[in-house]
Amino acid sequence: KAWNGPTNVFHDQNNWASGSLPCGADNVTFQSTWTPSAVFIQNNVNMKRLNLPMDGVILLGESITLSFDYNTTSCTGGRTGQNSIYKGQDPGDWDNPQNWKVYDSQNSLVGTKTWATTDRLPCETDSVVFPARSAPSVRLNHPVKVASMQVDNTALTQTSLSKFLGSTPGQGQFKLPSSEAITITGTTCTTKSCSCGNYAYQVLRAACSFLGSCLAVDGCRQPVTLAGDCCAYCGGLLNVTIDGTFSRSVFEQKVKSFFGSQAYKIHLVDPKLVQVLLNGQNGDVAADNLVADFKKAPSLYTLPVSPSVVISKSLAPLVPVEIVTREVTVTPKPIFVTEEGGQIVTDRNGNPEQVECTRPEEQKGSGSSSSNNVPWFLVAGLGVLLLIVFIILIVYTITRRRIEKKASSDLTSVHFIHNRSHSLGGKSTTELVGEGGIFDEPEIYESLDEVQIGPPGHGGVINPTYNQTAKYQGSIQ
Repeated sequence: KAWNGPTNVFHDQNNWASGSLPCGADNVTFQSTWTPSAVFIQNNVNMKRLNLPMDGVILLGESITLSFDYNTTSCTGGRTGQNSIYKGQDPGDWDNPQNWKVYDSQNSLVGTKTWATTDRLPCETDSVVFPARSAPSVRLNHPVKVASMQVDNTALTQTSLSKFLGSTPGQGQFKLPSSEAITITGTTCTTKSCSCGNYAYQVLRAACSFLGSCLAVDGCRQPVTLAGDCCAYCGGLLNVTIDGTFSRSVFEQKVKSFFGSQAYKIHLVDPKLVQVLLNGQNGDVAADNLVADFKKAPSLYTLPVSPSVVISKSLAPLVPVEIVTREVTVTPKPIFVTEEGGQIVTDRNGNPEQVECTRPEEQKGSGSSSSNNVPWFLVAGLGVLLLIVFIILIVYTITRRRIEKKASSDLTSVHFIHNRSHSLGGKSTTELVGEGGIFDEPEIYESLDEVQIGPPGHGGVINPTYNQTAKYQGSIQ
């Protein structure tokens, strides 16, 4: 598979803002918003001035010459010099099937219209080629495996590839999560057909994101999906057992000759199974006809003599994928009203399905409006909410009353002495305990009548801050 995506080549007029190549009288400038990348100059260039970017790589072809002439004012054809701005191309995604072309062993281009989406991307047994003298611009967000890889006519080993991807020129051409993102397996396909192996969900999802919307499939009852493909189709799907003699090219040629213009797709799931999708409203009938032809001459299709063939009209994809479809109008199901007042609704297969409905006379019977019928779960929920609020209010009221009662009881049994000026060893109580007269361990009395006024022969009150031994020094005990 050969890269067919964006390249940054100096002599490609699509890479210039003006749509034309610069001449010898032009100032060449790289666009200010240009993503740091690599530019390949493959031929001799004449210009007046070259303004290099702040970051990036310029690859020069072999034996080319860059010429600068500050005196040149006009180009061939009489055009005056101007600022030619190189805009380049943003990296193309590895997972975009449109960025790859497929060639056979004789280097002949192979059409991929009949291939599954992921088969169009490089597979583990594929040789990947990036054209020489092109400076490809590639983006890859996940690890991949390929049989071999060639860049600028050079076949790379795993060691040389990692070294190249880690270099400045390599980083200018390949935007990868790491230099080890691409693995060379060296394993090629040794049979006439090999399965691709691109079944990772992220690969399929990424590939499908580049292909736009799928066609609407509301015209059929059971759309079918080919493994490794993005869209569902109206038609038939065959699972065909194969062996080592199977050849995709021979098989596809025979299928094409059998159906002519009938749209189809072929996908090799694994070495023992191939899928055939027959598109169209009559695809299921075409599948039956193809099975009959398989049985007549299986060798012409490179199938086993007794192939195990299964026709499936509703096979789910082997890999989960989000199908992107455009918005379509779906035809309503036909409804038939019975004499008993019920209704019959057809299912997807057209079979009637009995569904009860309300008779018109029942809606008028009680004179009540449907807007008055409040759902029971709303009523129950409202009742539970009111009950919770009521319980919270009761608990709050009881708790508050208990706190207030306790505070009142504490205040009646403790006496604080404020600013007493009774004599105590020549010092007042306020001087001993500070402003406010609050004691660390005050004596508690039920009334002031019980307070003992000093020891015999001394005035003052019994004071915990008074240390008789310390002789009025007021030390705290």
